Amino acid sequence: MNKNNLTKVAVDLNDPSTFPRGFVNTDALDATTDAEIKLHEKEDDDRARLDALNKNA
Repeated sequence: MNKNNLTKVAVDLNDPSTFPRGFVNTDALDATTDAEIKLHEKEDDDRARLDALNKNA
């Protein structure tokens, strides 16, 4: 999977009825490889470390 499609939604965190439902692309989800998941986990971890360093600077 090379292309990401983003959908913006507005939610009220105090009102669960505003949470989006039912628009997961199951084909794309099923096609995601373990390697892609590991890569994104690493990117998330790297971003969290960078954010923590910038917060404390």
